[in-house]
This record gives sequence, structure tokens and C-alpha cells, in this order.
Amino acid sequence: MQNLFSFNVVSRSSSCVNNIVTDLFAGEVLVEYSSGECYSYSKVSRRAILNLLLQPNLSLGFWVNENLLFCDAKCATYGSCEHLEFAY
Repeated sequence: MQNLFSFNVVSRSSSCVNNIVTDLFAGEVLVEYSSGECYSYSKVSRRAILNLLLQPNLSLGFWVNENLLFCDAKCATYGSCEHLEFAY
């Protein structure tokens, strides 16, 4: 079983999102979009992050739209993810 309180990488088949890295304890999420752009979101609902980690069939695009883009999550762009390597 995965440790939910460490950094977790969520990779699923999605047309708009490549990976999501979550930090449940801090309420932060790093999203790598298919376009190559990476965005860091803070003040993300911990309940939403937990739901993402525990629901293996949840659509990444749907989750991003519902919990990051159309809510009070704060965003800062990090630019291109071409050379960013996720630590699994």
C-alpha cells in the first residue's frame, strides 16, 4: 500500500494530463499537462487529493477541472516540463 502522506505520482491515461504529483500533507499538487507545461497548485483540498489517490478510475482531466481550475486553488506556472524528471 502506498504512503498517502508522502509525494505520490498519479499517472493514468488522459488526453490533457500526463502526471500529477501530490503532497497530501501540504495540500499541494504539481500537474504536468500534455502540452508540456507544468503548474504548481497550493491550497488544494486535501479531501480532493485523497479522493484522487484512492479512486483509480477517476479521470485526471475531470479531477483537474473540478478541483484546480474552477475553485480557489492558487496557481504558479513553472513553464516547460521537457527536462523535468518525476521521482517515482
